[in-house]
Amino acid sequence: GSGVRMTPMLSGGDSWVPIDDVELGQGGLFFRDIVELRKQDAKKQEDLCSLIATVLEQACAANDENQKMAFGQQVTVFHGQRPPNITPRQYIERIATYSGCSPCCLVMGMKYLDALRLKDPIYDLNSLNFHRLVLTSVLVAAKFVDDFYYSNGYWAKVGGV
Repeated sequence: GSGVRMTPMLSGGDSWVPIDDVELGQGGLFFRDIVELRKQDAKKQEDLCSLIATVLEQACAANDENQKMAFGQQVTVFHGQRPPNITPRQYIERIATYSGCSPCCLVMGMKYLDALRLKDPIYDLNSLNFHRLVLTSVLVAAKFVDDFYYSNGYWAKVGGV
């Protein structure tokens, strides 16, 4: 390109106005305000993902260490044979980016994981099971909370399972 930024225009009856200056409804809310709110929401989701990732990383590290000291390890259907080639931080960011779920689903998923762990400690997060447990919990939350969600097959691709 020529380096010239074209401003999107919208027909305002007899004239054309920049889309940023279009008033949405009667409340004085403009399109540019919606764009700014979406940017702020995206930043909050990044912060939320970072917080959740930190909690997941700490839980996995602590439980990996506890299992080294324990005699034998109980295995569930959520355990892999080896740790995935992705960190808990990268995994939660991947889910947030590609799942289309609301930030609320990430929080609800973590709440589901905590309830499961309290019910049976065999489901404590570790490096062999975090990916499947996190994916499943966020998927269940999305189906419960969100009006729109992807198929299980799509979620499997997002989660790499």
